[in-house]
Amino acid sequence: MYGAAPDAELGMYRITCTGIFTNDVWIDAVFRAHDDGATIISSSAGNPGGWTTSMLSEAAQRLVDAGVVFIQGAGNDGLTGAFSLLDPAFARSVVAVGSANSLVEPRLVAEAVYAVDGGEETPFLFWDVEPMLNFTGEPMELYVLDSTVCGSLPEQLPDLSGKIVLSPFRQPVPEHLEALLSKGATQLLAYDLDEAQEPTFYSVQDPPEGVVALALIEPRVAEALMQASQSGKVMVTIFPSKNSRKRYLEAANDSPGAVSYFSSWGPSFDLALQPSLTGIGSWLLSTAPVKKISQGFSVNQGTSYSAPLIASVVALVTEARGGHVDPATMQNLLVSHSYPQLYHDGDAFSDLLAPVAQQGGGLVRAFDAAYATTLLRCDGAGLNFNDSQHSVSTLEFSVSNTGNQEVTYRVSQVAALTAYLFTENATLATIPMNLETVRAGASLSFSHGDESSAQISFAVASKDSQAVRVTAKAPDNLDSTRFAMWSGWVAVNGSDGSSLSLPYQGFSGSLRHHAVMQSDSAKLLYHGNVVTSETEFTLPAKNSVERPALSLAIEASLGAPLVHAHYVPVTPDNSSKEAIGQVSGFPVSYMPSSLTQMPDLVQFTHFEMNGMLDSGDYAPEGLYKIVVRALRNFGDADRADDWDMSETQQFGIKYVR
Repeated sequence: MYGAAPDAELGMYRITCTGIFTNDVWIDAVFRAHDDGATIISSSAGNPGGWTTSMLSEAAQRLVDAGVVFIQGAGNDGLTGAFSLLDPAFARSVVAVGSANSLVEPRLVAEAVYAVDGGEETPFLFWDVEPMLNFTGEPMELYVLDSTVCGSLPEQLPDLSGKIVLSPFRQPVPEHLEALLSKGATQLLAYDLDEAQEPTFYSVQDPPEGVVALALIEPRVAEALMQASQSGKVMVTIFPSKNSRKRYLEAANDSPGAVSYFSSWGPSFDLALQPSLTGIGSWLLSTAPVKKISQGFSVNQGTSYSAPLIASVVALVTEARGGHVDPATMQNLLVSHSYPQLYHDGDAFSDLLAPVAQQGGGLVRAFDAAYATTLLRCDGAGLNFNDSQHSVSTLEFSVSNTGNQEVTYRVSQVAALTAYLFTENATLATIPMNLETVRAGASLSFSHGDESSAQISFAVASKDSQAVRVTAKAPDNLDSTRFAMWSGWVAVNGSDGSSLSLPYQGFSGSLRHHAVMQSDSAKLLYHGNVVTSETEFTLPAKNSVERPALSLAIEASLGAPLVHAHYVPVTPDNSSKEAIGQVSGFPVSYMPSSLTQMPDLVQFTHFEMNGMLDSGDYAPEGLYKIVVRALRNFGDADRADDWDMSETQQFGIKYVR
C-alpha cells in the first residue's frame, strides 16, 4: 500500500498505550525523532492547553528553530467552541492542521452470504445495528416474516429459535424486537419498506437483552431473500462485521471541502492565529491493526488523519523544491496557497467564508505550494491585529518574486463571517449551536510606497521582494462584550496567474474582561465523587507514599495563565484566617479549560491533596477551605480585579498515625 508520500523514510514513536500521556513523554518522543534525523515531525497527539508559551508549544518551537518542520493535529473539540486547539498547535511556527470534509464518504460494509438448498453462495451487504453485533458465523435457516403484518405478531408464528429472522424495520424498534424475542428470535435482519431508503449504521437504545444480533440490509436484497425462500430452504451465514469480508463503497459527500464539524477552533488564549490550514480528515479509508480489524482497513476521521496528510504534502513540496525548505518558508508556502472554504453550519453552506479561527488559510493545495514562484512572508501563519485592548494598528508582509520575469500583483481583501465567541450570557459559544455570526467584515487598507488604498497594484522584479503595510478597521456596531472575531484574507493575484492569500484576524472587545473561572469552579472530590457536605478526611500519614483519596478539582470556564490554591484555616465561628500556604504543586501555570471531556484533562485540573503545602511542610490538623484564584488572560497579577476566585466548602483533615 502506498501513502501520500511514496518512498519517504518513516519513524514512529509510541507515547502511550491508553490514550493518556504526560507532557514529558511527548517531549521525549519528539526530541528522539529529531536526534534520529527527522526533518519533518507529525504529531497527532497533544494535550489540553491553549498558549504559545506552554510547555509543549515551547518544545515544538525549539524543534522548529532547529530546522524541523513540525505538523500538529489541531484537535477534535470544535463543538466546544473557540480556544479548543490542542497544545502544541499554538506554537508560533508550528503548522497546525484542522480537518476538512472529503469529496466522498468511503464506506467499508460487511459482507454475508446465503445459499438455497445447499447451492451456490450469494453475497450480500449488511449494516450493523449497535449494540447487537454478535452474529455467530454459523449457517442458520432464514425465516421470513410477512411484510404486511402490522402491530402485534400473529399467534401462529413457529418457534424462531436457531433461525435468522428477516423482518421489516418496525418502529418503535425495542417493542418490535421484544415481540420477536418472545417467539425465540435472537438474530435478525431488517429492511426498510421504502425501497429508496438506503441502509446505514444504526443504534438502538435499550434493546431487549436476549436479542444478540441485528443488521440492516438493502430492500432489494430483502426481496431477493424472500423470493429465494419461496423456492427452497435458505441458509444464511453472517460473521460479526469486524471479522467479515468488507466491500468498499463510496457516497457523495454533501459538504465537500467544508471544515469538519469536530475540527478544533483557535485562537489561543494569547490570541495567536491558528490553525494554519486544513487537510482532508473526514472520512478516510486507512490502515488498521489486523488484531482489531481482520481486513486491515477501516474508515476513520479526525485531525489525527489530516495532520499526517499535511506531513506528506510537506515531504512532496520539499522534494519538488530541491530537497530543503526552512520551516518558516514551508509554513508560508502552505498557508498562502491554501484555498479558503465557505462556512458550513452543519446543515448548509453559507455564501460567506468560514472564520480564520476555524480554517486558517483554508484547504491545502499541494501542487501550487510545490511549484510556487511567489512567496508571501509574515511573522507566523498570518496577520494578527489582536483585541481592542492590545490592538496593532499596522502590520506588514512581503511579496517575493522568485521567478524569472517581472510580475505585477494586485492586493485586495476577502472578508469571512464575523462571529461572537461568547453568548449573551457571557458563556463560551458552543459551535454551531450557539455561535452567532454577523455579515460584517473589517475594512483593510494597503500601503506600498506612496500608494494607500483598499486595493493596490505594484510590480516586483525577478528575484526581488516588496513590502506591503496593512491597516485594519474593525466592523462597526459590534457588541464588544461578546468578543467579536473578525477575519478574512489578504488576496494577492499576480499577472503570471498566481493566486495567493494571507489570513488575518482581529477582535472587538477584550479577552481580559471575560472570567476564566466561576464562583463554584473549585470542588473537593473524595474517591472521585464530589463532596457535598462538611466532612473530616483522614489523610495518609505524613511523608507516606500512599496516594490520598482527597483531591481538588478546578473547572475553569476558560484557560487560565496562572492559578493559586491556598489552604485557609477556618475557626469554629466560620471566620477565616490568613492562608498558611498553597496546595502542593501550586501555583499552576497554563491551566486548560474544563470544557472538553478529554481523558488527558484530569491530570491538569485535578490535584491530589495529602496535606502537603507548597513549602514541603504539612497543614496542621484542623478545619480548612481551599481558596482558588485564577488570573485572567492578559491580566495584571498585581490587580485584584484581574483574578477570579472560587472557594471550596469547609473540610477537616487529620492524619493516619
